[in-house]
Formats: sequence, structure tokens, C-alpha cells
Amino acid sequence: MIKNLIIRSISGLVMASLLIGALILTEISGFIVLTIVGVLSVYEFLSNINKSERANTLVWYSCINSITISVLLFLATSNNDVRYFAIIAPIIIIRFIVEIFRNKKNPIESISYEIFAMIYALLPMLLLTFIDGKYVVALLFIVWANDVGAYFTGVTLGRHKLCERLSPKKSWEGFWGGIIVAITVAFLISYHLEGGVTVWMITGGVIALSAVVGDLFESMFKRSLEIKDSGNMIPGHGGMLDRFDALFFAAPLFYMIYILLLR
Repeated sequence: MIKNLIIRSISGLVMASLLIGALILTEISGFIVLTIVGVLSVYEFLSNINKSERANTLVWYSCINSITISVLLFLATSNNDVRYFAIIAPIIIIRFIVEIFRNKKNPIESISYEIFAMIYALLPMLLLTFIDGKYVVALLFIVWANDVGAYFTGVTLGRHKLCERLSPKKSWEGFWGGIIVAITVAFLISYHLEGGVTVWMITGGVIALSAVVGDLFESMFKRSLEIKDSGNMIPGHGGMLDRFDALFFAAPLFYMIYILLLR
């Protein structure tokens, strides 16, 4: 127990340092680290689908397409040239053509899982590349604050189950504890970034709620495949989906708030 906690803490600190450092350093380094998270998550998601034999997805093909689309998006926005988007069209068509000649079972399911994986894991990360790195770091702090607050409140005070069917260890006490800590961190952030106290506190609550939903969704995904962890890429944490599930749901909402209220 103690050994696992130490490993989890060390790997968490290393991962957090790399993320924060890359996001603050330059726009390109932020793009690279967010894309890596998205692509590795797509890889992990589709690998689990293949292991479950629910479909026969092209994992590496999807990863290459994810990288290509991410780079094209970055070039289009950096150079203010929408012509880069035109290259995405043949990428999509080629995938359909490949499936026609693969002669595998459940072809529509395979394509559907690949598209869903990119929408679920890659798109939220790409949305964050349009946000100032400082604000993305603020988002990470709020998500992590919710996670830490929920964990410690749940361990010490947890009595009433939040959603036992999907996550037996989660409690309503932990749920509220996470939200309170997330809002508190958002309150502190409001004194360092533009937006105002009220907007940031509302943001903290919205992000905390979306993080919980993201966590429960990933639990539903794992239970449907009858697996404990989505992978083992991160020591002490499991897989990429285990670590970033909350962010996948929080990122699109934060992007909306950033565009409408914070920018």
C-alpha cells in the first residue's frame, strides 16, 4: 500500500512537471505534449477494444491519422491558412476504402470505434491547444484539486455511494469534497489570471462536475470490457485513460468558458 502510494506520487509529480513545463514553455511544446496525451489515449482505447474482440480496429493507423490531423490543425491555425484542412478529407476517405478490402468482421463497428476514440480522447486535447498555456495549467490544477479533494474526503467521511454500479469506492461525501476543493482552487486562481472571482468559482464548479462525469464514463467503459485498468503506461496510475479521463470531459467545457468569458 505504502510502496504503491510512493510510486503513484512520484510518477504523478513527474507527469505533472512535464505537462506544466511544456505548457508554459512555448506554444509548440504545449501542442506536442497535449497531442502525445491524445494519441496515446487513442492507442490505449482501441487496444482495449481489440483485446475484447468487439471489433478489429486499425490501432496504429488511427494513431498515425491522429498525429497527422493534429499537425494539420496546428499548421492551419499557426499560419492562418485553412488549406491545410483540405488534406483531412482524403485521410477519412482512405480509411473507408481500407475497410472495404480488409474483409474483417464488424467493419462498421471498427470504424465507429476509431472515430469515437479520436472524438473522446484526441479532440479535447486539441481544443486545449487553442488556449493560452497558463489557463490550461489552471484547468489542470482545478481537475487535480477535485481529484485530491474527492479522494481524501471520500476516504475519511465517505458513507453514501455515488454510483456503486460503476465505481463502488466513490461516495457523495467525496463528490462534494472534490467540488469544494476545486472551487477553492479556482478562487485562488482568479487572483492570478483574468476573468474575475465569480467566473472562476463557477468555472471550478463546472469543471469539477464534468470531471466526475468523465471519471464515471471511463469506469463504465472498463466495466463494459471487464478490465480493471485501461493500461499500465503510468506507474501507480494505470493507463492514460485512467489518468486523463476527467480531463477529456472537462476540456471542451473549459474551452467554451475560456472563449466566452475568460479570454
